[in-house]
Amino acid sequence: MNPIHENQLIRTQMESNPHFKKNSMATALMSNNSPGPTITLERLVHALINVKLESVVRKKSFFINEIQRNVPLMADRSVVTNVLDSLLQNVLNETNSSCIRISAKAYSQVLLIHIYDNHEADNGVKNVISELVRVEAKKIGGYVGITRHQKNQTVIAFSFPNVPMAA
Repeated sequence: MNPIHENQLIRTQMESNPHFKKNSMATALMSNNSPGPTITLERLVHALINVKLESVVRKKSFFINEIQRNVPLMADRSVVTNVLDSLLQNVLNETNSSCIRISAKAYSQVLLIHIYDNHEADNGVKNVISELVRVEAKKIGGYVGITRHQKNQTVIAFSFPNVPMAA
């Protein structure tokens, strides 16, 4: 699919979500054309979490954004947004009474994001990473996988080169 058409499709899907419309910060952050040279990963995750507040309260869960404020996001913002949004929503769909923590570390030019789901139940998240999420992550040379699955905790990793895409 043509990248321009794909971005329009993604934007249309996001705008059709009633929670996304309410959050203009999330809309601006999703766009690669928003003002300023780069945004921080912390701001992007904060915006995505805010969009999901109603669902989080219904599920008796909560998010903790542990990402440092100075981590710039230079990779394709729309792809990172799509992957993170899908992962966070899928974790919410699979769990109840959960503490969901998001952290990130930069290793040279690679960003590694961890989503920790500390849940009450024994089952936890098993169906969080769809093939569509994996394909989306691969668009920027990224990887998504479950790195730990224990009785009350699941850890999801999303890593990708944090470099601007070639024009």
